[in-house]
Amino acid sequence: MDELVATVKQWIEKYFNMLPFKRKGVYAKMITEPSKTMEAEAKKTGFGIGLRDLLTGMVPYLILLLAVTLVILVVIVVALSVMGKLGMISPYVAPALGIVAVCFMAYVLVSIIGWILGTAVIHMIAKVLGGKGKFVRMLGLMGTLGGTNSLFMIPVMLVSIIPIVGQVTMLASLYFIYLLYKAIRAVHGIGRNGAIVAIVIPIIIIGALVMAIYVAYIMLVLGLSLAG
Repeated sequence: MDELVATVKQWIEKYFNMLPFKRKGVYAKMITEPSKTMEAEAKKTGFGIGLRDLLTGMVPYLILLLAVTLVILVVIVVALSVMGKLGMISPYVAPALGIVAVCFMAYVLVSIIGWILGTAVIHMIAKVLGGKGKFVRMLGLMGTLGGTNSLFMIPVMLVSIIPIVGQVTMLASLYFIYLLYKAIRAVHGIGRNGAIVAIVIPIIIIGALVMAIYVAYIMLVLGLSLAG
């Protein structure tokens, strides 16, 4: 088992070392040596570091979105050229580019807002439970953890395509919950139970909100059906 863990850690470090990002070493250590790394980061991190790391994690996904958009555009142009109707695309170019730009901005803004609000909820709960950390430290560490998670999930999702190891995505998600637990303890210095509660309560709140929205949607659909 120890050999397997050591092999996985080596693979993780090799993967991050291939990335062209300045703090790739930190991202790797966040996964392979979470306690030591988070304690060190918690002493110096802040909004700027967290935001940079969060945005770094978005880069591959934004590139993928751009690549998919370009491929679709090329396919459409080629198809219309073959049919001799290339002129038909002209009125739709500007709106299509506008939609792509909106998608880019929405993805970035929603991620940043979710990062700040999610951290605020966890921070307040940790404070109530006796946490002594600063919000800016929690925010910075959550940004770094979020960026690390985004980058690491790329190979995880690719590997999960293989049927034999299809559950690796779920395992990685569970491990990142554990890393969140480590982050809360590193910043606030609270006990195990307090850190677990600080994670569980937001999950319950989000679950309740999702359920409420789903029930409201069902009731709306039923109401419209009966009215019709």
